[in-house]
Amino acid sequence: MAKNREQSFDTKSDQLEVIEFVINSKDREDNVIQQSYGINVMKVREIILMPKLTVLPNIPPNIIGIFNIRGSIIPAVDLQKALFGEDNIDEKRKMIIAEFNNVTIGFVVSDVEKIHRIFWNDIKSVKTLDSFSGEHSSSILGFIQMGDKQLQMLDIEKIVADIDPTAVLGEVNKDIVFHKRMKIVTVDDSAVVRSLLQTRLKDKNSEINSFRTAEDVYNYALDIVEKVKLGAQLTDLIDIIISDIEMPGMDGYTLITKLRSIPELANLPIIIFSSLVNAEAMKKGKEAGATAQVSKQQVGELLKLIKELCDS
Repeated sequence: MAKNREQSFDTKSDQLEVIEFVINSKDREDNVIQQSYGINVMKVREIILMPKLTVLPNIPPNIIGIFNIRGSIIPAVDLQKALFGEDNIDEKRKMIIAEFNNVTIGFVVSDVEKIHRIFWNDIKSVKTLDSFSGEHSSSILGFIQMGDKQLQMLDIEKIVADIDPTAVLGEVNKDIVFHKRMKIVTVDDSAVVRSLLQTRLKDKNSEINSFRTAEDVYNYALDIVEKVKLGAQLTDLIDIIISDIEMPGMDGYTLITKLRSIPELANLPIIIFSSLVNAEAMKKGKEAGATAQVSKQQVGELLKLIKELCDS
């Protein structure tokens, strides 16, 4: 079920393709519960049958071994174990090999169903579900309602960060120092990424306003524009916006396009900070009006750009 990601990535910024997969768990009566999850096709290199694993000593609990595919050694993470604390022993197990943030990792799932083409605003925030809870709820970015079935979008960055936080944001260049106190707005639907990024930026003398959704940032920006119209200086209120791409409701491309349509924000630095930074994504980011685009693994490059754009 290998798929060419460049071809599958729709040129319309309001659409994406999601691979639906299943993870089984058990309730208190030992009944099997099937839950459908989703992952952006752009993060998936290929899907294979469960390979033979080599188990290593002293590895993190959710990594169940490593495997070799065409000369590449890849760690395998059992998603059932990561989410529910149970080993996945399904006979039909599949391996989703994902690539993001310059990291390649295999995710063991119970089965893989199909690919869905959806709109970004089909992904609803978990905040809209009063009943949404559970031990793994912090690993869910949003959900897609498909008839009677609920497809939960998994925060694979959180799962990887639980194993190694530097695999998500990378190391910080300690030599970079901001001479002025930066007023930075960040938006990312992953709580782990928001927390890690906020820590990195606060260490560099920054005032951070962190948001979970693009809609929240857009409304915040409108409030700033109203203050500017009343005589305030834009740089007294905000220096830069750092935005993810994948977010429920409104995606990063749409957010940037809408912000660029506001004259007062036409020259405001906006950096896309995403695990989806490739040729096609770079093209779409440029068309939307992003000032620059950086992979989440390159947090040092992000800090360097902030300094160049706002602290010169």
